[in-house]
Amino acid sequence: MKKKIGIALAVVATAVISIVSLVGCAKPVTDLKLVDTQTDALLEVQANTADIAIVDGVMAGYTLAQEGNSYDKLTMIDVKGFTPEAESYGVAAKLGNTNLINYINKRLYELNESGKYMEILKKYGVEGRKVTFTEPTGEWEDWKSEIVNNTITIGFTLAPPYGMGSNNKPEGLDFDLAKEVFKDDNITIKGKIINWDDKITELNSNYIDLVWNGMTIRDEFKGKIEVSVPYMKNSQVLVVSKKNAEKFKSIEDLKGYVIVAEKGSAGRNAGMLIFSKVDKETFKEWLTKNPTDKKIWEAENPNWDKN
Repeated sequence: MKKKIGIALAVVATAVISIVSLVGCAKPVTDLKLVDTQTDALLEVQANTADIAIVDGVMAGYTLAQEGNSYDKLTMIDVKGFTPEAESYGVAAKLGNTNLINYINKRLYELNESGKYMEILKKYGVEGRKVTFTEPTGEWEDWKSEIVNNTITIGFTLAPPYGMGSNNKPEGLDFDLAKEVFKDDNITIKGKIINWDDKITELNSNYIDLVWNGMTIRDEFKGKIEVSVPYMKNSQVLVVSKKNAEKFKSIEDLKGYVIVAEKGSAGRNAGMLIFSKVDKETFKEWLTKNPTDKKIWEAENPNWDKN
């Protein structure tokens, strides 16, 4: 009897080992995971539920440099084959609210001339991201008719250093700029945390008046919203766990790993670009499962599948 039990246990053990071996040898699958905020993207890598976060360089540099932050396991890396495009931040308003945007352009120019613009950038250690302003043109005299009750509600996400705090007490670089822009106009500034992927809808439905939150200016916004002149430079960066940093030398090394980025962001666009290059067939499957992102991708990259 003992012999039979021993044989049975041996068979079970062999089966378990075989299953574990098969799982361990399973081919890793490249994936792009989209989350609600850039903070969530970093947390995914910190928790080992994703491998590479693609986030704004401004946000990553500021966040990882803070003492006592929640991302002690993370680091930014450079990989061969990933050259992030130069980007610019802009302020967005409802389609048709051109006077409001023209007024913001005018005031940003004046803040730069007075030195206040650079003072705010230095406060957050991002003076290297400054832009050059030119004297604005356009009509702005009637801009207050495009808001209600002398109140401006700014849509933002929790993305340090430009969006922090809460609805009741919004703060950060972009709110500092906004307060200076409207300083002498008897304007009440409020914050409203939004889903970044819904920013255009939130603007045009009058849920918010502005998106001022490190928003990268993109061609897809034309004819949908009004966008200011650039007020800051940016680029996307790759953030990984420190223990895995040496694994990623080139873009090809990202194949088989989970990339994570914020929905509707420039990071998402960069993630799709990487995905399409390192694992084309799997990327096609991903696009099929994500039709909204597929539409945006194919509009901006019409010939990507021709080669």
